[in-house]
Amino acid sequence: MKRLVVLGIVGSPRRDGLTGQIVGRALEGVEEAGVEAETLQLSDCRITPCRDCYPRLACWDEKRCVDEDDFPAVSAKMDAAQGIVLGSPVYYGDITCATRNLLWKKARHPGRPLEGVPGLGIAVAGGSGNGMVSALRPIYHFFRILQLRGMDPIPVTRFNFRPACEEAFQAGRRMAELVERGERPVGARRLAAFADLPYLRFDYVEERLLLARLLVEGITREREATAAAGRAREAWKQAEGLVARGEREAAIPLINEAYRAGISVWEGPRGERPGRARVR
Repeated sequence: MKRLVVLGIVGSPRRDGLTGQIVGRALEGVEEAGVEAETLQLSDCRITPCRDCYPRLACWDEKRCVDEDDFPAVSAKMDAAQGIVLGSPVYYGDITCATRNLLWKKARHPGRPLEGVPGLGIAVAGGSGNGMVSALRPIYHFFRILQLRGMDPIPVTRFNFRPACEEAFQAGRRMAELVERGERPVGARRLAAFADLPYLRFDYVEERLLLARLLVEGITREREATAAAGRAREAWKQAEGLVARGEREAAIPLINEAYRAGISVWEGPRGERPGRARVR
C-alpha cells in the first residue's frame, strides 16, 4: 500500500516553541484523519543562503547547488510529500532566514513537480503580534512558484494561539482528505485559487485591524472584563467602521488605542512589555 505522508516543516530555531506546537497540532489532524505525517525541524539542518550564481554555474547546467549542505536531503523529502505544512516564526515582519533559505533554493531546484500538492502556511508572531500577515506572503509566494495548492493560511499571535491551534488541527484534517482523494487542481484552476485565499491582500492598516481584533477577542476569551477591555473593544469597533467606509487614516489612531488598551489587560499591571520576544 502506498504511503501517504504529509511533511511538517518547522522554521523556528527553537524545538519546543509556539511554531513547533502549532505545526504539530496540524499534523495531529492529519494523522487523526488516517494519513501519516513527518516533522522536519529546520534548526537540525544546514541550508546555506542562495548565492544567485544561477544561471552561470551548476544550478543551471547540472541542476544542482554548488554549496554542500543539507538542502538535497530536505528537497527530496518535500518531493516525496503528498502535502506540506510550513510554519515560521515572525521576525521583523518576515519569515526566518532558515525558512527563506529553504524556499529560495527549492524555487531554484524544484525537483519533482509538486503541482496541486496541498500546502498550508502558518506564521507565528509571538511578541507584539505584528507581521503575522506580512510573513505569510513569502510563504504563499513560493507555494505558487512551486505549484502547490494553497490552503487557507493561518496567522497566529499569542492572543489567538488556542483557537489557532484548533484551526490548524482542522486544516490538517482537510489536508489529509485532499491527499486521500488525490485531489490536485492544476493550471489556471490552481492559480485562481490563490486569489481567493484570505489575508494575503491585506495592507498595513488591515493587518493592524486584524491584530486589534485578535487581541480584543483574546482578552474577552481569556481575561477578566475591565474598563480597559471595554475601551479596547469600543476603539476596535469604531476603527472597523472607519475602515469599512474607506476612512483609513482616521482609523489608525483608534486601532493603536485598541491595541494599547488591550495589551494593558493582556499583560496585567506587572506584565511584560508588548514587544518582548516570545518563544516561537
